[in-house]
Amino acid sequence: MYAQVPRDADADDTGGRVPSAVLPQRPFSVADSAAASGSIGGMDPGAGRALARALGLGRTGGRDGESLLMADDDDGDDDDNDNDKGTAGSGGRTGPHALNFVEAGEVEDSSDPRDGPSRSPTANLLLNGTYAALWFFFSTALSLYNKNLLGKDLFNFNFPLMIVSIHSLCQFALSSALMSMFPASFKPKTQATVSSYLTRVVPTAICTALDISMSNASLHYISLSFYTMIKSSTPVWVLIFAFLFGLERPRWSLISVILVICSGVIFTVAGEIRFSLWGFLLILGASVMSGLRWSLTQILLQSTQLGMDNPVATLKNLTPVGAAMLGLMSLGIEFFGPTGLTESSFFSSWSTGIQTFGVVGAGAILAFCS
Repeated sequence: MYAQVPRDADADDTGGRVPSAVLPQRPFSVADSAAASGSIGGMDPGAGRALARALGLGRTGGRDGESLLMADDDDGDDDDNDNDKGTAGSGGRTGPHALNFVEAGEVEDSSDPRDGPSRSPTANLLLNGTYAALWFFFSTALSLYNKNLLGKDLFNFNFPLMIVSIHSLCQFALSSALMSMFPASFKPKTQATVSSYLTRVVPTAICTALDISMSNASLHYISLSFYTMIKSSTPVWVLIFAFLFGLERPRWSLISVILVICSGVIFTVAGEIRFSLWGFLLILGASVMSGLRWSLTQILLQSTQLGMDNPVATLKNLTPVGAAMLGLMSLGIEFFGPTGLTESSFFSSWSTGIQTFGVVGAGAILAFCS
């Protein structure tokens, strides 16, 4: 296809047609025509354009003042820069096979249909505020649920590995259902290769599983308020791993934030009345795993080749690894023995077993929403 240009401004022998690769990739003008052909007084393209502008020939010329739109060019560089690289718009390639032609008035649409219509700043603010409020609600509800389920003085269901394994399976099923029902919104365009999955996705999934498991296990020994205070040290570990992975550059402002959070954690530990060393070590280890987890997650989301450009796709890829790993660990640690699942009153009969799985399944919904 060709872009039509005025015959008198065209020195090519293609019958008034000039390859779009040598035309300016923006609204076509007489000045651009002169620059493309270099036909004004034998001048080079840059000088030809400058003279045409000085003569007042304008930017949207043509014989009838028609504006011819070329393919979109984000950087807006002049064609003389493109000519230095080779054929414009062809990645620096030259030769007849490097020429691409577009119809006059044709503009390539590179937008992603999943982005939806553009929203105003007020609409974006309200939408993000709603998401944040829902996250706070479900996250708080999940913390209260876990404390009541795992607390030593409450429900005392001290099987954190099995709980997280079941939650991971439920999240995998829910995310898969959403991707099947709404593929335009959640199904990624690409899929991770086997090597990328093993080297990037699996480590992130392991850190996620360990973070959640140790967090839940600590609730059996410490109070929810102490749990929250120690878990608030997670940003410290996020920044430390971000420094190590090159995601952030060390700055004094960030270092001061780390020091303030660390001093707050120290005061919290010193003022805790019912201090449990085992519970403290579990929640501290969970905070470290959480920092590593979120740094690795950022690396995953920044890569467009892994097919995890939305939270639903990320959950679908991460949860199977955590469910399998924690399920095997639970089978070896929590199932047998005098305090194991097989001897527990929670599964003493079919009715109590179904009730127990129902309670655990309700937490899976909260975990998925948070």
